[in-house]
Amino acid sequence: MLIEEPFYAHLMSGVNRKITTEIPTAAVGITGNTITLFVNEDFFQNKLKSASSKVAVIKHEILHLVFKHLFRTDLLRYDRLLFNIAADLVVNQYIGRWNLPESAVTLKSFPDLDLESNQTVEYYYNRIKKLSSGSDEKQSTNPESFKALNEILKDESHSDHSLWGKTNSGDYNAAEITFGKLLIDAKNRSGHKGY
Repeated sequence: MLIEEPFYAHLMSGVNRKITTEIPTAAVGITGNTITLFVNEDFFQNKLKSASSKVAVIKHEILHLVFKHLFRTDLLRYDRLLFNIAADLVVNQYIGRWNLPESAVTLKSFPDLDLESNQTVEYYYNRIKKLSSGSDEKQSTNPESFKALNEILKDESHSDHSLWGKTNSGDYNAAEITFGKLLIDAKNRSGHKGY
């Protein structure tokens, strides 16, 4: 990642990293005003079979930070599981050449829902929420997507969002300010022209 996508690598270098069994896969969360990448070692070393999928999972978590999904203060108004799927639909469009794990949720996961690319988390959330209503109409008009959603809700994801909306100490405002500084530093260090 450092060679091929230095911006993301430099951004990750400013994030605290913790190997833990507290989560089943990988996640980003806030401890005090510090952003932390949590990684379950068994998941990362044994369940992710290729270096490309390991990079994809790390980039996936970084993208949740870039899109500020972690800093949302309105998460209580959403169905948590559906919001997680919607957030994954957003970030997984930007993984690029890296190979996401088979469990990854992508636009292709919902083949007959006609989801548009490059939309907001709210757009995907609202479309999936309508699909999840379980009505006979949804089952007949979007049967593949309806079935896929039910399977996704049962399976373990490659990304854990259970730490969003939680802090052990400190506050989200301080963490978001810290992250803003990390973004600027990563941009400068990588020579990236955007952002």
